[in-house]
Amino acid sequence: MKEYSKGIYVKFKPEEVEILHDRMKEAGVQNMSAYIRKMAINGYVIIPEWPDLNRVISLHAKVLYGILLDRKCLLDSNGDAWRDEYGITYIIFTIEEIMNLMNLGNKKVNKMFKELEEHGLIYRRHQGLGRPNKIYVYDLLKADNSNWFPKQIMFGKGSSNEKEVL
Repeated sequence: MKEYSKGIYVKFKPEEVEILHDRMKEAGVQNMSAYIRKMAINGYVIIPEWPDLNRVISLHAKVLYGILLDRKCLLDSNGDAWRDEYGITYIIFTIEEIMNLMNLGNKKVNKMFKELEEHGLIYRRHQGLGRPNKIYVYDLLKADNSNWFPKQIMFGKGSSNEKEVL
């Protein structure tokens, strides 16, 4: 067994521990210390299995969704800083950031975003000229997502389209 020279202690809320256990189960990992260490050092992104969507969503779109979901879950635990006026968590992730992160071009990234929007996995809300979109991410890992996205956002000021999502 390897010896580690420095211990770092992290405190979790009970609901965060439950989420952590769920993520570990999805990844097939039982050792929490090893899981947290790998996540912190290597930045693993867990991409859940989607039996119904595997045939219709491209691999690149799945990876992008995994990255967006990972960022959303991180921001969920940061209090109200990343919540809108309805209390829903959103993320800011520009096309340019994704292009650099995934080493892909503008057209490919936009195509992946459209793919995720068409399947109701994300919703982009325009904020205005020169400002990045707010991205709302549907969490496939949660058992109940009935109010992940209020209708006011979709039909209110600044909506990117008016189609029904999920």
